[in-house]
Amino acid sequence: MLQLHLAIALDPCSNGSSIVGAAVAWTLADDGLASSWAACVARTKPHGFVYVNPPFDALEVWIARCALEASAGCEIVALVPNRPDTGWMAAALESGATRADWRGRVRFIGAKNSAPFPIALLYWGPRVDAFRAAVRPRVTAFAVDHRADPRQVTIDQVLSRHLGAVQ
Repeated sequence: MLQLHLAIALDPCSNGSSIVGAAVAWTLADDGLASSWAACVARTKPHGFVYVNPPFDALEVWIARCALEASAGCEIVALVPNRPDTGWMAAALESGATRADWRGRVRFIGAKNSAPFPIALLYWGPRVDAFRAAVRPRVTAFAVDHRADPRQVTIDQVLSRHLGAVQ
């Protein structure tokens, strides 16, 4: 199995009790939307990826920022509520993210109960296969926007091949 070994260079949504262990951790006071993530990662040794656990009440703006920073070369993993019917999730997939649907409910450290909703991991970056292999044991499914990933086989392609073979 492939492993996704790379240091976490930046956590732009950190807090005082974070266990993420990023080389650079920005808190609410630092405003993780105010500075370039790509520039921060470039200065971090060793280079690594950006881990984002955004405020769930501001997902649209954080997903837009993830897409922007990914287009600037950042490798990003975001932990978000799994809400596939939302505009921000559609925007994440359209921007090239891969969604991994977490198996079961997550219980955050210090919480008495599990989250009352499902969780997903979103990944932007060049190592999609390594990401998928690394998280596969803990997820139930993966989702991509087929329009954004020409490597994916669409149902139209399958039907076209099938109908061509039948004729």
